[in-house]
Amino acid sequence: MRPGREEKVFKACGPQPLGVVAGLPLVDTPNVPGNILGQASGIMPGIDLGIAPYTWFNMATRTYWGSFDLVFGAVALDTSIGMVIAIGTPS
Repeated sequence: MRPGREEKVFKACGPQPLGVVAGLPLVDTPNVPGNILGQASGIMPGIDLGIAPYTWFNMATRTYWGSFDLVFGAVALDTSIGMVIAIGTPS
């Protein structure tokens, strides 16, 4: 193994040992001057994950921007469930 490289362990499991939380971020849009921020919310089909798309306009450069936000977190709850499928060092 080369210095600075760590071995990676890849494990397969079902959904039971994972804890997941997802949602929309908190946004305080009344503080945006000039009414130049557009905000919406929706659900991504197939995975039922909430997203918040935004659009805004930079008046100084006359540039129109867009982005989306979501909050997602996952944690291992029961690591004894599952099996190791590979151990190695990425090349």
